[in-house]
Amino acid sequence: MDVNSEARLALIGVLRQVMSETGTSQKALAATANVSEQILSDALAPHGTRHFAAAWILAQDNAFIAAYNRKVELVRGLTVESRREVRVNRITELMRLLLESEVA
Repeated sequence: MDVNSEARLALIGVLRQVMSETGTSQKALAATANVSEQILSDALAPHGTRHFAAAWILAQDNAFIAAYNRKVELVRGLTVESRREVRVNRITELMRLLLESEVA
């Protein structure tokens, strides 16, 4: 997988998390971005043929933008808090995997 594919998948993951956290449906996101649901759906698909336009994000309301910014900070480790949260999440996942392997 090339860097662009990895970055695209990371962006899609962040967008889906933010949509879930803010209660923004795909239909609402498409309407606010002034694109069809089909275009948006293809842009959000892991192997879609369209790229997600930054303008679509900027067209969203302030709550969505704030949640998006927090997720990007976390994913990219841009603040001390986000780097700490990334470490905590990794340790938590490691502990979960270790406990699951002991049970199996």
